[in-house]
Amino acid sequence: MLLTRRSIGQPVARVGDVLTFADGSRATVHRETVYQWNDASLADAYARALWRVVALVSTPASIHCVVVPGVRRDEVLANPPLPSPVDADLTAG
Repeated sequence: MLLTRRSIGQPVARVGDVLTFADGSRATVHRETVYQWNDASLADAYARALWRVVALVSTPASIHCVVVPGVRRDEVLANPPLPSPVDADLTAG
């Protein structure tokens, strides 16, 4: 309903950006789905729920995320290198 009323939008500012992680690996942003959270445990729960959906159409071992408490997304992206994607293993939870 919100989309049809154009009350929310899909951000595209970082689509196409190439992110470089601390371990030297790189990834291209294909879609922005990152939200800001005030509570790291809520962010982790959201990421785990999203992992289950993405795993249906992806190779599960290729899906990674890192929750960095107290740091906003744009701060992390402005000061690479990003945390290594192997820092978080959602397959276990």
